[in-house]
This record gives sequence, C-alpha cells and structure tokens, in this order.
Amino acid sequence: MGIGIAVYPVMAGDVYRWVNPETGEKLTTSNPPPYPVKEQRPAGRLPNGDIIDLTLDPNAPEVKAKLNVYKAKEAERKRIAEEEQRQRAAREAEEQQQRAVRAAAAKAKAEEMAREKAMQEAALEQKAQKIRAKMALAKEKAKKDEDVDFILKTIDEFEQQEKFASTTARISLAIPINNLLSIKTKFDAREVGSCYKKPKSALQDWMKYILNVYYEFSLQREENSVRYRELADTTIMLF
Repeated sequence: MGIGIAVYPVMAGDVYRWVNPETGEKLTTSNPPPYPVKEQRPAGRLPNGDIIDLTLDPNAPEVKAKLNVYKAKEAERKRIAEEEQRQRAAREAEEQQQRAVRAAAAKAKAEEMAREKAMQEAALEQKAQKIRAKMALAKEKAKKDEDVDFILKTIDEFEQQEKFASTTARISLAIPINNLLSIKTKFDAREVGSCYKKPKSALQDWMKYILNVYYEFSLQREENSVRYRELADTTIMLF
C-alpha cells in the first residue's frame, strides 16, 4: 500500500503551522506543506479561518530524506562548533602558558636587575669608603698652610653639597647642582702654589665629573650618570 499526501479540506483563510524538515524551522504559511501529513490539530480561530498545527509524517520517503539531510547538517554543524571550541580552548591554554612563561621571565629579569643594582651600589659604597679614607689620610698629612686649608675646606663644602644632592629628588636637583657649580667656580678662580697645581687640577676634574653625575641624572640619562661617577671615582683615587 503506497504512502500518499493526506487530504483535508482547505479553507481560504486557514493558516498552517509546521516544521520544515529541510531546516528545522517552524513555519506559518497560508498553504499546506508539500509533504505528507501525519496529524493535524486545530490551534485557534481567525476571523476568516482556523490556525492548524500540522505534524509531518516522518516515515514518508520525501520527509525522511529531508530529515536525514537536516540531521546530517546539524551533526556537521555541531561537530564544527565543537572543533572550534576545542581549538579556542587549546589556543587559550597556549596563550595562558605563554603569559606564564613571559611573567616568569620578567620576574627573573627583575630579580637579576635588582641583584646587579645591589652589587653596583655595594661597589660604589666601597669606592666611596676608600675615597673618604684616602681623603681623611690626606687631611692628616697635609700641611696647615693657606692653600691646603682652602683645598680641604673646598673638598668639605663640595662633599656636603654632594651629600645633599644624593638625597634630593630628581625633579629638585637644580638647587644642589647650582650650589656645587658655585663651589667649583670659586675653586677655579683661586690661585695656588705651584706644588698644588696638579692636585687642584685633579680636584677640578673630579668636581666636573660629580656635577655631570647629577646633571645627567636630572635629565634621566642614568647610563651617562654612572659613567661620570666612575670617572669621578677614578680621578679622586689618583688625587
């Protein structure tokens, strides 16, 4: 016995609600679907007709074929969505791992820089201690004449102003730099005996390098500042 399309009376104002087997979409049409109907149910009244819910016959060959195609498409769509989700999860996991690696590398670099800075500061302090010790020894051995007193007084004044500069914020360094420059200018203008000209020249270079230490630091050129500090330390060690 063959399967045929169900026959039912069609009214001019009737509206039909049914599920398209090709797309799974719920449709509302003014004409019956072109597929065999298994069941129809009244679902309401309209001014010029009825609302009729239709259930297609899933065993009808034409409906079954459309349903199989639709199910295959849905299965493929689901597979693609799951694969995309899996790939996204994999990418997110990889990105998270990369962020963790970068964070660990940044932390290690920061720790290494901190260690290097601590070592540099310790080395500078050691040099400063040697310089202070050498200066103290020089003061003890120096003759108490006018030139020596002037030189030693100038060193004391310059060191005091440098201590002030070393504790001053970068943005406020103009005042201590000007004070250091004033001391150096006065020192440059003072004539000393021939036996003190070489030490005076060395001290003038030292003062010049110290001034550049803070001038470069005020301009955020730390590498230049460190270089001038090394030159100053080397110069004063030869004093």
